[in-house]
Amino acid sequence: DVLGVAHQWVVIPDTFAPPSTTPTITTATVSGMDMLHAHWYVSSVRCVNGAGAYADLDSDGYVVDTTAPSNTYATIRHQEHDVEVSVQPHANVIAASWYGFMELESRVASFAWAIGTTPHAS
Repeated sequence: DVLGVAHQWVVIPDTFAPPSTTPTITTATVSGMDMLHAHWYVSSVRCVNGAGAYADLDSDGYVVDTTAPSNTYATIRHQEHDVEVSVQPHANVIAASWYGFMELESRVASFAWAIGTTPHAS
């Protein structure tokens, strides 16, 4: 229910396509929506022919996720032979493991790992 409406159809202008067996990709963008965090939404497409008959198709849906994953309970460990260390004898190798990041609305898609001399540097 976006803006109090179960579906709000938007006509896509200039999308006429002549008869064809080759799929045509049509893309549409609507901005200014007021979708809510952690709510489920679907996209629906209605294809209308010249005689006015139509076919509808709904997407699998998606959840709007406007928050970052939580690191409240996350831990990073630098290790040497499965023992946590703060000093290591190697200048050409470093190993780390981490766990405890949480993402409640969607899923963790990836991690990035940086090594440097200053925390939070880009």
